[in-house]
Amino acid sequence: EILRRKGHRVVGNDYANFLGYGGTADTRHRPANGDSLDGRVDAHGNRAGQDGGWPYQPIIDSLALDVRLFDAGRVPYPLEAQSFDSVICFDAIEHYCHPSDWMVIVDEFARLARRSILLITNPVQGHLVEDADYMAAFYSFQKAMRSYDRAGFECVHAGINRNQLTVYKLVRTGNAPPRRVK
Repeated sequence: EILRRKGHRVVGNDYANFLGYGGTADTRHRPANGDSLDGRVDAHGNRAGQDGGWPYQPIIDSLALDVRLFDAGRVPYPLEAQSFDSVICFDAIEHYCHPSDWMVIVDEFARLARRSILLITNPVQGHLVEDADYMAAFYSFQKAMRSYDRAGFECVHAGINRNQLTVYKLVRTGNAPPRRVK
């Protein structure tokens, strides 16, 4: 809403988080393109996907926001290539899939963006710090993001947020020219 009020055309994405509540799948541990969440119910009774409605729908409707409901842990997204100048992901990628597959998601962001990608992850939660496999994947992701150079995008900034390396800015540097969608 802030970006929209500054004159930008903004498209949002949202989806029910499934963090193992009530026996549901924990999306933090599934692979990218793993089990679909459609039709599942979280601890608050929210259904995944569009079939069960969305608790924020009245807000979205009252503000006339363009919010697309789809599972961001499954690629490709139902959006055209190079359809956005920038892709911004705030505190969300860690809900999509296991960090060993976060680069699959970042590559999808690169498919969608013409100019830049800003990615900020939440710090790793305390109980996951004890999970050696999760942390190894997280550290591998950090290293890969610092040297990201694919699809014409390069990492131009990696920064600390809340005492962890969780901020990354990727910019199209000209290695591959942006394609315009016709």
